[in-house]
Amino acid sequence: MRRITLVLPVVLLVVAAVAVASIAAQDAAEPQQTGKLAVVHLAPFAPDPGTAVTVTLDGNPLLTDFVFAESTGYIDAPVGTHLIEIFPAGSATPVITKNVTFNQDEFYTAVAIGGANGWAPELLVLNDEVSPPPSGSAKVRIGHLAPFAADLADTLADIRLQDGTVILDDVPYEAVAGYLPLAAGTYDLKITTADGATTLIDLMPVDLMDGDILSVFAVGDAGNQPVGAFALPSGVEGSLLPLAASLQVAHLAPFATDPDTSVRVDLDGTPILSNFEFADSTGYVPVEAGIDHLVEVFPTGSATPAITATVNLTQAMGYAAVAIGGANSWPLELLLLEDDATPPPAGSAKVRIGHLAPFAANVAGTLADVRLQDGTVILDDVPYEAVAGYLPLAAGTYDLKITTADGATTLIDPMPVDLMDGDILSVFAVGDAGNQPVGAFALPTGVAGGLLPLAASLQVAHLAPFAADPGTSVTVALDGTPILSNFEFADSTGYVPVEAGIDHLVEIIPTGSATPAITATVNLTHAMGYAAVAIGGASGWPLELLLLEDDATPPPSGSAKVRIGHLAPFAANVADTLADVRLQDGTVILDDVPYEAVAGYLPLPAGTYDLKITTADGSVTLIDPLPVTLNDGDNLSVFAIGDVTNQSVAAFALPLGEPGFILPEFAIYMPLIFKSSQ
Repeated sequence: MRRITLVLPVVLLVVAAVAVASIAAQDAAEPQQTGKLAVVHLAPFAPDPGTAVTVTLDGNPLLTDFVFAESTGYIDAPVGTHLIEIFPAGSATPVITKNVTFNQDEFYTAVAIGGANGWAPELLVLNDEVSPPPSGSAKVRIGHLAPFAADLADTLADIRLQDGTVILDDVPYEAVAGYLPLAAGTYDLKITTADGATTLIDLMPVDLMDGDILSVFAVGDAGNQPVGAFALPSGVEGSLLPLAASLQVAHLAPFATDPDTSVRVDLDGTPILSNFEFADSTGYVPVEAGIDHLVEVFPTGSATPAITATVNLTQAMGYAAVAIGGANSWPLELLLLEDDATPPPAGSAKVRIGHLAPFAANVAGTLADVRLQDGTVILDDVPYEAVAGYLPLAAGTYDLKITTADGATTLIDPMPVDLMDGDILSVFAVGDAGNQPVGAFALPTGVAGGLLPLAASLQVAHLAPFAADPGTSVTVALDGTPILSNFEFADSTGYVPVEAGIDHLVEIIPTGSATPAITATVNLTHAMGYAAVAIGGASGWPLELLLLEDDATPPPSGSAKVRIGHLAPFAANVADTLADVRLQDGTVILDDVPYEAVAGYLPLPAGTYDLKITTADGSVTLIDPLPVTLNDGDNLSVFAIGDVTNQSVAAFALPLGEPGFILPEFAIYMPLIFKSSQ
């Protein structure tokens, strides 16, 4: 980026020489008395180039072909009251007429202003200070000379730092503040509406040097002349300051495996970012507006840019430049997005969602949906490279997922996100599932972003008959934080999101105890579902946590999927726990199933099933649930539970992702178990 340094060089030698010659020509006994005058044309009364004027002093031409944003250094102004007139080029009628009084050895700046939006052209005469500022400081005078609205209230503007800190508040048109002492240094200022919500003029950073004396004026009417800022150093010709746009950069191109994705970003041949890796990003940086800029992205160590693009940014606007592609045959390119920094409605956030994940080689293969966890579609059939407009959302917590176009498979499942009142955020699907895993990247407007934590889905069931009811109540803690309390035998949950890819400590603590009965570590895979089931604790079997990986893929049309497990520790050794799953006529579905065994998913045609669990030889029925109807698409786990003593044996149904329940049943013939085992 380029910064403009304003200095105060001694450039008045020519003017001084002319003055000396003039004085020498006069009678030495009658020296001419003068003040000093700088003249500036900041009146946007006509479009460029029609702003040329002639300035006369007492009817004599002082300046000709003087155009908008031109100025002079100090020139001699004869003491006394004099008529200044300003004529549009080619006109004999002045648009501005003013009598101005000059005093000996005083300094003045005469500024032509107005002439737009109902404001009359006029000459504003300012008294200048030329005494030096304190050591290490500069002196700055700021004025609002931009008639961009028709009434005074609508011209009110603030001068602020980029973070919103107010320097001058509610400044109306024609107001010029006194000189403000500022420590020498770099200042990045902007001029906003009075509420700070909209940036009207965004200056490139300005370096103030020790000893500088400077006037800075807001100028333009947004019609004949664009709004901008004019800098007038004391005694030196001034100029319009370069204006800034705000640009943030993100590297979301999965063109190589980590850590080989590091790149260098050059702007107009100058490196501005180095060792910039996949999923790195910046906040806003000022970039001069209104001119073409060359952006080049070089893989670290290469002299050949992988991406070359030209951007031309509009002043006071924000942009995100995102490197994308480079995988599955998609080209590397720079995606330039125009940000919208206007605040959302009160109580809301604004979210822009984009699909920047080249995980398939053709557009059709990249189609994806953005959905709520219950499957409700937010955005449908979104192709790679598509970025939706900003979506206003009420502040709150959102648990979204990105699925295949048919909704059957979850591709990206971020952890729930809290949107705060006033948030403005972009969320992009990223990764190619090869060089970089798929994920979600959040980019707050103007702030560096990052990959969102991804979720797995976990449901918990308490099927450990370690104590008689009601003594089975437990607390379940995740990473030291209680997530379930007063959780009793046969209680269960639906799915809850748990951050994927990291180790989590699960502790199950009997109510009233400080010592966990079960301690386990789990590490879950993103976008997968799991059932964590507390089991055992009776007949000599240890208490433990059984972690089951769910299969959420839909069953064949017209079918259901059922997973059957034996989690009933009703005997002390494996041989005595063997059981069969049978139809009522004795037909074996699963044979000789031992305690802790969980079969794979079994596809079954939709319909009503009347099953029973028997001893291994089929002679004794252990559990006889009432008939169960399986519907098309059902996905269900059914577990034998209980130990006979602390908890009765029964069948427990756990639908995928939903709380489960004990199945109602016929009489259970447990006395025969004991008889047959003696």
